[in-house]
Amino acid sequence: MNSGQLLQHSVSAAFIIGILKALKQVDGDLFISLSDYLKNSKLSIVNLEAPTKRIAHEQLIELLNQIYTKSGLKRDIFIEIGQRLTASSFSALGYAATSCQSLGLAMATIPIYEKVAITMAVTQLKKSNGVIELTWGCDAQSYHCGLEEIILSAWVQLARNITQQSIQAEKVLLTGPIPQSLKSFTDLFGNSLEFNQKQSGIIFNENIMNLEVTLYDPYINELMNQQAQNLKDALSSVNSLYQSVSESVQQALISGKFSQEYIASLHNMSARTLRRG
Repeated sequence: MNSGQLLQHSVSAAFIIGILKALKQVDGDLFISLSDYLKNSKLSIVNLEAPTKRIAHEQLIELLNQIYTKSGLKRDIFIEIGQRLTASSFSALGYAATSCQSLGLAMATIPIYEKVAITMAVTQLKKSNGVIELTWGCDAQSYHCGLEEIILSAWVQLARNITQQSIQAEKVLLTGPIPQSLKSFTDLFGNSLEFNQKQSGIIFNENIMNLEVTLYDPYINELMNQQAQNLKDALSSVNSLYQSVSESVQQALISGKFSQEYIASLHNMSARTLRRG
């Protein structure tokens, strides 16, 4: 089996490409210092190939660890990266969200199709007492707080970009410890920051939901929603196969019948097709 494709948790190559391109803009020297690591891990922009390719979640976490370490433990590097992510960084989800009629619809699109970009992401949109709370979590064992900081900063910056409004959060919740430098955090989020929280998220006044998206395009929106759904369905199919194959391998080991040919036959495919899967 190709472990780069049959994954329980993965991210789109588009997301990795977005991070690397943003890092190159933020700190070109730091980007260059990662060249050997990227080459050896096959995470260079060239090697990532098609944006629809999937990358193991663990490789993303290792990339964030490398960036954090080589930056001199600067947490604000993740805020600056997130601010530079574009709609394309989130695959079809990004285009589906940024072509909606209103910001409220764009925000509601995230939980529906977020798995297209990041399978381990868990986003919830809640509305109560005049405020909107958009929370983000990660359904995976390995984690880096820089990931949520990239996501939340991207949300805020993209919301401003697509509405051309200086949207300000009422409160921002982060699970990481208080960083040594708060400047990038406060420049983007304001002063209402809370660290060491159990759940990360952003609280907005509900009136932002009605803000118009300047690039609203019903045709593109319908097309991108369909593309996002197709990618979501394909991921579900791959994950179902992964689970089925994993269970078959366990049973085969118990019965003593383990071989690629035997596992493939249980799934009505050739061993070659199984390896490509």
